[in-house]
Amino acid sequence: MGRIRCLAAVLGVVLALAPSGARAAEREITVVTRDGRTVHGRLVSETERGFLVALPDTTVLIPYAEVKELRRGEATAPAEPSAPAEPAASRPVDLGIGGGALWGPTIAERREGRFFVVGPLLQLPIEFAGDRLGFRFTPQLGVGFVGPGVWRKYVELSADLQLRVYLGRHYAIGLGGFLGGGLSTSGVPTQIENGLGGYGVVGPSLTPLDLRFGENEVQFWVGLAVDFGDGGSGAEDLRPALTYAYHF
Repeated sequence: MGRIRCLAAVLGVVLALAPSGARAAEREITVVTRDGRTVHGRLVSETERGFLVALPDTTVLIPYAEVKELRRGEATAPAEPSAPAEPAASRPVDLGIGGGALWGPTIAERREGRFFVVGPLLQLPIEFAGDRLGFRFTPQLGVGFVGPGVWRKYVELSADLQLRVYLGRHYAIGLGGFLGGGLSTSGVPTQIENGLGGYGVVGPSLTPLDLRFGENEVQFWVGLAVDFGDGGSGAEDLRPALTYAYHF
């Protein structure tokens, strides 16, 4: 009689634990996010904003908008170690299109006063990115005016090459240089005639601020341009530009 009672007690414990173990396995989930992260843990709850997942050392909230793939009930399978999270800009090749405004004073003094470069700027950025470092090649097309005094119209095509350093998922800086050429309506800024002249431009460039959120990017770019040739001003132009780009 005692043995029967012991067996009944053991059977009761097994039956009581079996459903709870099944429920625990059902609450184990694996989430693959849109930026490449793999999160494996226990589902605490499904909130209005996203999945609340308990990890061995912390609890994280994964918004529904960031979920690319969701797998449930994988607690019994041996989990492979997930790859470390990569910066948002770490795709091997990244293409984009964007534009912005180019403006800034020349450093050289002129008889008409200090000159300014103003005009729109079209960019086609191509980025070759690693985990922390990358290279960015950006063809640029600028159309604008140089003045005041005698306003000189210009069309300029250039290419900027920079080494990029990724300081986080959303922030990067860059350092490099650019080279290009264009057409100007006056060979010398003090002349008023509308004759076309060709010129070249070369100089270093710096990107102290590059913010990236998903496919959207805003950056502040600065170039120190030296004009040369018949259509150039012969001056060093400080050219800041604020640009926006969409990456696809």
